[in-house]
Amino acid sequence: GDTTDLKVSGAKQYKWFIDQTTTDSLISYDSLIAVNPFFSTTYLVVGTDRFGCSSSDDISIRVNPKPDTRRIRGPANVCPGAKGIRFVVPNGTYTSIYHWTVTDEQGVSQAFTGQGNDTIVINFGNEKPLIYLSVWETNNFGCKGETMYYQVSLKTNYTPPPPTGPTEMCYLDAQNRLYEVPNPSSGATYKWFVNNGQIDGPDDQDKVLIDWYAPGTTPAQLTYQEIS
Repeated sequence: GDTTDLKVSGAKQYKWFIDQTTTDSLISYDSLIAVNPFFSTTYLVVGTDRFGCSSSDDISIRVNPKPDTRRIRGPANVCPGAKGIRFVVPNGTYTSIYHWTVTDEQGVSQAFTGQGNDTIVINFGNEKPLIYLSVWETNNFGCKGETMYYQVSLKTNYTPPPPTGPTEMCYLDAQNRLYEVPNPSSGATYKWFVNNGQIDGPDDQDKVLIDWYAPGTTPAQLTYQEIS
């Protein structure tokens, strides 16, 4: 956190304490001290003049919380020319300001919308193979959080890997079978498609439950599409 100076005058000798005037809490004999508390703290000072008379005073320093900025979420791979791709800081706080940068490999800024918010939208071009995102947060106390970084690759004819899950099973075990996207892009949404079966639950996440139908002439098949 930040460091601040505490200064007193008017006495010959000084003793600085934290929270209470005990030997264990004594921290300095100087008239000027620099403090860097990690949590809200009260500092007490006792001044003694040349006649041995003493008086005391105290000051409380409030330590405001630092933003707990989460990692950027969004697709790590997009097709060149993709439009309206969202990137978000999860669990964003409406009282905070989010400072985004979007650059190419040469550090040239790229256009986006949503500066100041926890979510931005990028319309990607066709010529930049890598795009770099960063964001840092300032909360309502004016405290700055850690900077988060994210890299996006533009890949022509990008084909995601096949889903993982059981490919052979007995018919009596064909219900509620779990399939997942290998190494899903952080924050991406998906669309699942199934032949000779049905989706049991949400179909826009990186995993899905399938109830397979009875064996027949229609082949059982499961595919997905990464949306954003």
